Amino acid sequence: RFSKATVPTPKSKRRGWLVQIVESLSALLFPKLDTGGKYKRKSSGRGNRSKSMSQSHLEKSFKEGDANARIQKELRAFTSNPPDGCKLAVGANIRVWIVTITGAEGTIYAGEKYKLKIIFPKEYPTKPPAVYFLKPTPKHMHVYSNGDICLNLLGKDWRPNMTAQTLALSIFSMLSNAKEKKIPVDNAMHSDMAPGQSQENWMYHDDTC
Repeated sequence: RFSKATVPTPKSKRRGWLVQIVESLSALLFPKLDTGGKYKRKSSGRGNRSKSMSQSHLEKSFKEGDANARIQKELRAFTSNPPDGCKLAVGANIRVWIVTITGAEGTIYAGEKYKLKIIFPKEYPTKPPAVYFLKPTPKHMHVYSNGDICLNLLGKDWRPNMTAQTLALSIFSMLSNAKEKKIPVDNAMHSDMAPGQSQENWMYHDDTC
């Protein structure tokens, strides 16, 4: 005989508890749809968070003359009318943008996606933003393997009336017009440098970049 404290739990009841535990875990990991009884994973919500952050930046109030006011104006223009092949994401810092560029159809980069990082300096728009590709970078004669882009608009030809949208569109056009995929001839001299440094004193040559 067994006392109350030592009576074993029937196997059928133990199986019932196991089934309940498995069902509970399944409900948490794979919530059912309202119809059809199918399962779907929960969305990561990254896209929604990015939209939320952008909206938060647009709702802020900046003093006249504050560089952030200018950046906010550009953010509003970019999100309301993004350039072809460009999609913008902004995190907690309004001065750091990530633009995803998708290669245009009919070009050698068709359908390929590359991420462009734009960092606005405190002197903006007197000085241009730092703009470079995150890895993996496109194989292009004007793009170094560290992500830097040899583009005169990022250096001597920058003007304060230009915008980040202008730069993104110029870089998209640069990729679209490429006829072959090859790296700059002086890539080895540049590839180990940290990307995004000032291009103020760069030399721009047709045969290199």
